[in-house]
Amino acid sequence: GAGVAFKENFYPDKGRWFMTYASYNKNGDTIKVEHINDEDYTKEQWYLNSIGGTRGNWIDPYYDDVDGITKMVSYSLSVYDEKQSPVGVIIADVSTRTIDSILSCLHVYPDSYYTIVTASGKQIVNTPDEHKGKCHTFTRAIESKNMILSLTIPDREMYWQLYRSSMVFALLGLFELLAIVFIAHRSVRNLKELNEVSAKEQRMESELSVAREMQQSLMPDALPPELSVNVDVRGFQIPARYVGGDLYDYIVHDNMLYFCVGDVSGKGVPAAMLMVEARQMFRTLSTRGPHPDLIMQAMNATASDNNKDLMFMTIFLGVMD
Repeated sequence: GAGVAFKENFYPDKGRWFMTYASYNKNGDTIKVEHINDEDYTKEQWYLNSIGGTRGNWIDPYYDDVDGITKMVSYSLSVYDEKQSPVGVIIADVSTRTIDSILSCLHVYPDSYYTIVTASGKQIVNTPDEHKGKCHTFTRAIESKNMILSLTIPDREMYWQLYRSSMVFALLGLFELLAIVFIAHRSVRNLKELNEVSAKEQRMESELSVAREMQQSLMPDALPPELSVNVDVRGFQIPARYVGGDLYDYIVHDNMLYFCVGDVSGKGVPAAMLMVEARQMFRTLSTRGPHPDLIMQAMNATASDNNKDLMFMTIFLGVMD
């Protein structure tokens, strides 16, 4: 059977307690639904263990209070409303025969079997009577760790599988050895090509080093002494690669200090090329007058032309009198 038990006075019109429970009849051919409102279930262990919790709980096996001969086990889980407040507990009661019938259909090996015991040592699924011979047993705690699932495998079956697996691994090892010989042969043949690639990379690194020095030389120096009385400008750039898209620059025109700080999307040579273009646009357009918005609009229009790679820049631009 299964049911849901709400917290005290959750449904005041139905009574102090209210629980709905559905179960099979004795013959197992019909389902009976009953509403319980005259029994304080809030002091039951299954309710206390679950209300307000985030994980389900298993209850130690017990005998059904209806017929007194059916061994049962129960699982309970807290229920929450839309405000995440606990409002009750869902409980499911399952006979141990049901669990036994499920596990008896699961076989890692033909004669392997499962058993379940509680943390206190009470058996839920028992050891088969026909079990004989030496075995290996593997255990795993179930969910909230108050039940333990065990898998028992006869040695005669487990070691036969290991022997067969060993043969497979031996064949795989042979193929691996052949693969190593083949790779070594290819490596020797490709060594010359690798050396050529390495030489090309060294030449490229040398060229990029020159490009880095050129880009660093574009960084502006400090203000001239006659202009540095009221303001000073200093900065440096450390690209993530040899060259990069970060930039800062300034010019002085008509006693106005035009300055910008920016970052081009991406890294490397493409970003560096766009950075140089942006710097040149800034220096050219800044001589047209102290209007940062117009300068920025003109830079944006120029940079957008033929921008097939959809690269972009983030720039802060200002003018100081």
